[in-house]
Amino acid sequence: MIALLWTVAAYPVYSPGVGSSVDSCDEVKCADLECKPPFHYKAPADAGTCCPVCWSDEITVPEDRSWAEGLSGGIGADPNADQTMCRGVVCPKPDCPANEQVFSGRCCTTCEHNKALSSATDAGDKIAAANDATFVQLEQDPAPEDALAKEMTHDLEMNFNKIAPFGKEDTAKELQDHAAKTQDTLVDAVENAEVAEIKRAVFRALTRLRAATIKEFDTIARLETQAIDAYNDAHHYRAENPLSHLHEDEAPVETDKLKSFH
Repeated sequence: MIALLWTVAAYPVYSPGVGSSVDSCDEVKCADLECKPPFHYKAPADAGTCCPVCWSDEITVPEDRSWAEGLSGGIGADPNADQTMCRGVVCPKPDCPANEQVFSGRCCTTCEHNKALSSATDAGDKIAAANDATFVQLEQDPAPEDALAKEMTHDLEMNFNKIAPFGKEDTAKELQDHAAKTQDTLVDAVENAEVAEIKRAVFRALTRLRAATIKEFDTIARLETQAIDAYNDAHHYRAENPLSHLHEDEAPVETDKLKSFH
């Protein structure tokens, strides 16, 4: 679709200080226009322009893509990048020699000087973020081993001066429950230690067995190869099966000069 425009497109613009919208077609002078087929005259109101134009719906002009000549459209992610996180990424092609190209640490391949600038920028951002906010740790969750140690030593930390009078039922019940719970914890810890030791021993034993098995297979393969080489060195087909050449049925070469064909 071709339109011969004699001036700029018209739409209202606002000028500060004027107080109202100003028509951008003011003071625009339109030249004389003669439309030849297949173009036809199109009024400014229909064309949305300041001046009339010659318009044709029959002619299609391809888009000018000459400016994109030489552009590659980008390259894929760097081989060292996370191929899952960087799937479908299109990276700009580095504008430096191949020996100066490095992994950017994200998805793309970049130049060494560009990576240095990016690293400096990232470091600056981290410092700024640290300066913007200060975090104070108000509470820390106890580690599992701390809770276990506290539970195991609870009986040593109890103040028996407060357990009075002796023979009180609720005190005895509390000590009994605590003793049972401590014993359960001890048995569970021993069981976990036993399982861990069994897994360690089995894993190392299987590792040694695997190494020994591979070594035996390597020995068998090496012996078989040596046997093949030894057989090949001791047996040769021509030595065991003498050949009869075609020329052995003919007279000796030195008699050729004594023969005549006429």
